Amino acid sequence: MDGKQVNDARAYLRVLMGLVFLLFFPGTSTAHVKWFCSTADPSVPPLDLHAAITPMFGACLLAFALLLFAGTMTDHWLSHRRPALAETNPATRPFKEKLMRVAVGAFFLCLWDNGAVVPWSQSDGAILTPELVSGAPWIATVQFIVAVVLLWRCTCSLAAVGIVIVYAAGVADYGLFHLIEYLFFLGIAGYLALTGLRSPSIDRWRVPLLCASLSASLMWTAVEKFLYLNGRCQY
Repeated sequence: MDGKQVNDARAYLRVLMGLVFLLFFPGTSTAHVKWFCSTADPSVPPLDLHAAITPMFGACLLAFALLLFAGTMTDHWLSHRRPALAETNPATRPFKEKLMRVAVGAFFLCLWDNGAVVPWSQSDGAILTPELVSGAPWIATVQFIVAVVLLWRCTCSLAAVGIVIVYAAGVADYGLFHLIEYLFFLGIAGYLALTGLRSPSIDRWRVPLLCASLSASLMWTAVEKFLYLNGRCQY
């Protein structure tokens, strides 16, 4: 590691330490997150479209469109100033793939052991996310298997199949409307399926697939914020 890389690593570490330091400042915050709001009920029908689209909706849409534009320009600038951070850098691909497998495996392990279930849940199991609960024991078993098979790259395709099965179970229990918000799980499944195929010619499609599914999920999540106004909590 040369001097420039060492300086960059130190700069990133300082930024990370600063963000962690900010977490220790107490305060009151307002959030609209279904995972932490007991008032958010996925079984309640959404508001009508004319009731959801308000002047506030338009103002928020404009503000966050500008924020997204700024983020895109910043990402473009960083890709030129710090090429090592780019996904196309072959030196970082193995690390990013392992990081993805570890993170997804840890999350599904938490789901299996009820470590990612909301406190007010009346059930012992979760379907992919904390607020979607299920009492079916086989779902926890599948989620545990997903976590285990991610230990090896050659079995990542089996993890992808497991994620799709659990996602389909969520659609059967809660409907497609609520599961559209979690399309990124299908993107993760696609990423893992392509990883398990071990084909360099298709590896380049993994991140675009993941980004596309995550973008769709975030857009749908934004829509739900206005269709479910009761899911708002203050801390």
